[in-house]
Amino acid sequence: MKTKLLLVVLLCVGLLMSAPAMAEDAPWAELVGQDFTFIVGFAAGGSNDLGARILADKLQNMGINVRVVNRPGSMGVEAAGWVSQQPADSNIFYWGVPLTLFFEPATRDVGFTWEDFDPVATLGGATFALATAADAPWDTLDDIVEWARENPGQLIVGGQGELSSMHFAMASIFDEAGVDYLYVPFAGGADVQMNLAGGHVDVGHLSVAASYPLYSAGELKIPVHTSVFVDRVEMIPDVPNVADAGFPNARELHVLFLWAPKGADSAMIQAMSAAVGEALEDPNTVERLEDMGILVSYLDAEGTLQQAVEAHETVIPAFVDWYHNY
Repeated sequence: MKTKLLLVVLLCVGLLMSAPAMAEDAPWAELVGQDFTFIVGFAAGGSNDLGARILADKLQNMGINVRVVNRPGSMGVEAAGWVSQQPADSNIFYWGVPLTLFFEPATRDVGFTWEDFDPVATLGGATFALATAADAPWDTLDDIVEWARENPGQLIVGGQGELSSMHFAMASIFDEAGVDYLYVPFAGGADVQMNLAGGHVDVGHLSVAASYPLYSAGELKIPVHTSVFVDRVEMIPDVPNVADAGFPNARELHVLFLWAPKGADSAMIQAMSAAVGEALEDPNTVERLEDMGILVSYLDAEGTLQQAVEAHETVIPAFVDWYHNY
């Protein structure tokens, strides 16, 4: 008995000693033991929230203390605005999407722009989709468009935010198809899911993460997904890309990324960027993310900045033009 107890004690001591030793020479070693906060601008349960929490779990295992806090409101704008006002040394990050950081400030005064933040890292892309009730009278996007044309003004599309980039994606389908429909904005994917399940909307635009539980249970159908990265998504392999359905402009730049308040310590940013990169090399973490429809495609701070610049040279102008002519 004493021998077994001694072995358990030695094992625990060994684990406690090996974790710091493993991190000692890592580029993120300075973060071990420090406290950080990821602010998510959406309610719990959607791809933004779940992605942040999966990443935070892995960083926690690496010895980096990360707390995820939800501050939903105005499609993430309230959370981003709050983070932009935090001290540069606060160890507070905004965890979000281009919808909030790029698209919203491009069309109106929200109190900040993307240049009020310093890029840290990009995790990859959340896959979004159109979902309908399992008993809906259609199976494909063509079916939906045809039904809507035959029943003008009766199709109710539930989305996330009015005049948002996600609304723009829906307009790139139904406006281009010449469909008379009603667009209903909700606060996030969890709300869309709830209204779909309750029969309050006919078509819902939400992440695969939010729709998959009901889809796998046979309670929802997914006619198309809107990923800009892949033609087929592994967890829903039979679902076509919206481009294959004839609407390439509806593909969405919906990456998940981490930004710090402007002026944050550059060494800390580089360390956190490296930590995120290493976390995304863990097969279990990648599997958890991909199981909820997030395609892992890591970018460091420099790559995240370049992505922002390219977005402002390409897709943002098209969105702004649609916004002002809506």
